[in-house]
Amino acid sequence: VTDIQGSLYPYYIRIFAGFELKLELHALDMQSKKVLIAGYEGVYDDHLFTKVGFTVGRMPSTAKFTTVHNTNPSQMDLAWTPCSRDVGRHTLCFEASDSHQAQGDMPNRPFAPSAASQQKCVQVLVEQEEAPHFIVGAAATPDTPQMCTMGKPTQLKVKVGSANCQATMLVSAQAGTQLPEGASLQLISSVRKQQSDISPEICATAEFHLIWTPLLTQGGFNKTVCLEANSMHAVGCSGTKPTPSVHCMQLYVQRCRYTMQLDQQLQEIAGLFDVDWMRLWSLNPTLLHPDYVIYGGQNIMIGHLYSALRNEMPREIAKRMGMSDVQMRALNYELDISASLEAGDELCVVPNSCYGAVKSKYSGLDLSSLSAYLGRTAADVHPIEVSQHAPPSH
Repeated sequence: VTDIQGSLYPYYIRIFAGFELKLELHALDMQSKKVLIAGYEGVYDDHLFTKVGFTVGRMPSTAKFTTVHNTNPSQMDLAWTPCSRDVGRHTLCFEASDSHQAQGDMPNRPFAPSAASQQKCVQVLVEQEEAPHFIVGAAATPDTPQMCTMGKPTQLKVKVGSANCQATMLVSAQAGTQLPEGASLQLISSVRKQQSDISPEICATAEFHLIWTPLLTQGGFNKTVCLEANSMHAVGCSGTKPTPSVHCMQLYVQRCRYTMQLDQQLQEIAGLFDVDWMRLWSLNPTLLHPDYVIYGGQNIMIGHLYSALRNEMPREIAKRMGMSDVQMRALNYELDISASLEAGDELCVVPNSCYGAVKSKYSGLDLSSLSAYLGRTAADVHPIEVSQHAPPSH
């Protein structure tokens, strides 16, 4: 509901196609003296027997008015939802007029001359709405890669703004895409700025949080997540909804790292990752005793980071490390174990000395042959020592 006193011509009300404008018209006959009506014997209190109504100028065809409430003071309401065809300037003019009738129950009671108020006009500027835009920065929506950790709750602020003071803003995954498994977007606050703070670009803001605790199988996740911002529109106006604005951010989950929960112990965590507690303890030398109850929020290693050589195959690496294909996939998000790797590609591995290979497949190659095979210079390759011990028996 808009008070038009501050929006009378030459000022204007700014509104966007697809959003409703409401005006309340109030009128009051201020006379309170006793008056004499010609041809009627007696006097009456004018303000008690006065009816105040309204006349309007040319109005948009879709504007709707209520009946006049009360008589003096009186009120009439206007509601109008402009559509795309209404984009432009509109001048809405109103005036109030009174009707004085003598008191009593006699029919055909005489009327005093009526009077009209000064006409008041309000100018309405209808614009086509643009989608809310993402507010990017250190204290708003991030535009730099965001590092996450398995088991650790991640909360990223997503802030949007709109020039439309009436906008109810929405943020979701871009059409045709999805948020990471387990992630959600939650509305935290929606604020309309004070009149003195409104700018042509921002009248309303909304803050959402992207909340995500990476799953135990999402180590190595590295994807661009795209969000879109839009606003809710009234039903009945076609063609008013703008194309959503889009913002993308890079999210990645550290490999081989897990954030411990309150009161978790190594034995429990080892079971989650299909590792025995001894190997898990050996991976974390800062843990001085395997039975200590670890405080929540501590990061631990659940495997070794393995930097691949060119043309290595994940399935062969798993076999060499004594790992199953299932475990290799679980520790490395969306890994194709049959696809060759590039030099420097990282994997999370958990070597098992009982089942791993005793020798490297590169054993027996001289440095020149090895460097040619791997695509590196001889100076970059360290000699591989061949174990002389027999594989352990089980």
